[in-house]
Amino acid sequence: MNSNTPLSALRSACALLLISGALQAQTSAHVTDWAESQRILPAELAFLQGTGRAIAVDGGRMVLGDPADDEGNLSGVGSVSWFERVGETYVLRERLRAAQLAAGDFYGSAVDLQGLVLAVGAPQADLGAVQDAGVVELWSTAVNPATRLITLSAPQLAGAEFGAAVSLDLPRMAVGAPGEDGGRGAVYYFGQVGGGWALLERLQPAELQPGDRFGSTVSAQGNRVVVGAPQRAQGSLVNAGAVYIYDQSLLGLQLGARFDGSAADARLGESISQDAVSVAAGAPGANEVRLWEGGVGTYSASATLTGSVPGAAFGSAVALNNGLLAVGSPEDSSIVFRSGSVQLYARAAGAWSPLATLRAGGFQTLYGSAIALGDELVLGGAPGMFGGGFFSVGGGVVHEPRLQRLCSGSQVPCPCNSGSYGCVNSTGQGARLDGSGATSLVADGLTLQASGLPNGFCALFQGTERSIPTAFGDGVLCVGGTLVRLGAVRAQAGVASWPPAGTTPLAQLGAVAAPGVRLYQAWYRDGVPGFCTVASFNTTDSVRAVWRP
Repeated sequence: MNSNTPLSALRSACALLLISGALQAQTSAHVTDWAESQRILPAELAFLQGTGRAIAVDGGRMVLGDPADDEGNLSGVGSVSWFERVGETYVLRERLRAAQLAAGDFYGSAVDLQGLVLAVGAPQADLGAVQDAGVVELWSTAVNPATRLITLSAPQLAGAEFGAAVSLDLPRMAVGAPGEDGGRGAVYYFGQVGGGWALLERLQPAELQPGDRFGSTVSAQGNRVVVGAPQRAQGSLVNAGAVYIYDQSLLGLQLGARFDGSAADARLGESISQDAVSVAAGAPGANEVRLWEGGVGTYSASATLTGSVPGAAFGSAVALNNGLLAVGSPEDSSIVFRSGSVQLYARAAGAWSPLATLRAGGFQTLYGSAIALGDELVLGGAPGMFGGGFFSVGGGVVHEPRLQRLCSGSQVPCPCNSGSYGCVNSTGQGARLDGSGATSLVADGLTLQASGLPNGFCALFQGTERSIPTAFGDGVLCVGGTLVRLGAVRAQAGVASWPPAGTTPLAQLGAVAAPGVRLYQAWYRDGVPGFCTVASFNTTDSVRAVWRP
């Protein structure tokens, strides 16, 4: 059955999608079962390109910075590849270049994305005769091709490396210039004024010494700006590092706290991130991540996480999003030499608990060199990844929950009443869809179960792709694309399961021949006259599944 199948053909029973594993109604901060769903390669492929140290994701858009990209005989010009989600995969939209191409600018060394706005740093761009001053370009990705909005620079200081780090918090933006002032470093804080951008503040603590590289990392969110100085010495502790936390006040950004590295070569602040509650900073030389909570003048340590694999550079990258923390260990060789890993943690009651370890495999993949978190998505940078026949071309690896509940509860426009899961039926509750067992194509053990059904009515499970929720009978249709009818069973005690023991596995029924994503939903009869609409059928919520080899 394809997407043009008449809806009347679905009304004789229910439909279900392809799923995997045990599905729980969890947020991303509590999902323990993740699976790789896609590998992202830059627009242009080359040997030893090493893409994947600058990445960003927001909503349905994703970007990869490719600072080593060449243009003809010009080496290290750099570029950025931006992708947009189409259906269940990210599709390359465009390769972006700097307004002026020059060798060694390393455009794309830093990227950030918020909504439709993209910020790109070229920290070694020259400004006339001023070498390595650096620039940042802002783009709008509202249309394809993207539109360059503005090019920003700091005072033209040689070696400033303006744009080595960027963080968007519209209508504000923080830009690091760690090479400025003999490597003491500085951060420039911009704001949108009228139709352009204006410099609001320049941050540079008085105690900085040459080589501290303040501004190597920046994170701006709400009323807070966090800055890393990973090469700052603490007495005799060379490269111990430091993290500075600034809070917005009536007088502008004020230093709220400074935290110092506790060991030589710890490099605290080499990676930083924050959400509304916590600030996180990596110290990969010490194989640890430190976290703080609080406000102006009240910041205090909340946790220190230590990597379980010695020498894995745990903390090389960190990302925080609504209580989910991701930590990169690109030197992790516990499975394959320098293949890397990403460890996920969840915050609950002020404590951090490990959730899952993500891997990409491959010799010297260096997965976890950079991390970006989206909604129900982890994008990990893998600069050593093999792709397109090229060694170490690099790119990004997408992990998503192996099972993800969609189209549930108040998220959807039910024709009558919303339930906790699907739309309310004649039993007074909404029907839900759950799964258990493996979603492996070679060892398919997936079983789907619909519950909360009216007794005695049949349910048909069907596989498809995500669609905009649309009223459908007494329920909501949340699946689209090519529909595959998987079969029908009768509900007993309000429950229907598929497939029955000893019958054809779901992957075979749904013709899932290669790893990828499928979505599932169940349709069922509800013949109580006048309960909601005259349609006499309803739907469960839906689930999205990632099938693995």
